[in-house]
Amino acid sequence: MTDHALQAARLADRKARLLRDGAACRAGMVQAGATMMVGLRGKNLAREVFDHTVEFAEAGLDSAMTLNSRQWVSLLPLAATAASYLWRKKLIKPALGATVIAAAIVIWVRRRRP
Repeated sequence: MTDHALQAARLADRKARLLRDGAACRAGMVQAGATMMVGLRGKNLAREVFDHTVEFAEAGLDSAMTLNSRQWVSLLPLAATAASYLWRKKLIKPALGATVIAAAIVIWVRRRRP
């Protein structure tokens, strides 16, 4: 085999490899577009928003549970102010109800995840 024929064979092999890579890239782009369209449906968006909201609430609850005694003492004036406001506006029962519902959602999500 001559040097020219060897170079032509390498070039043909490289072209074939580039064509295969291009086809794989185009197929990946089509698949990514389809995945994005499925993800942008209202039901899927609502589920993602709900999941992120629950994760955010869990993270806040976890960080609140790990407070040491000094941090709790610094939060007491804020808690007293919030309780006073809720008491004056007669919102204690709705606030307690919302707290119970939020706790139930957190418990449900934690049990649902492995």
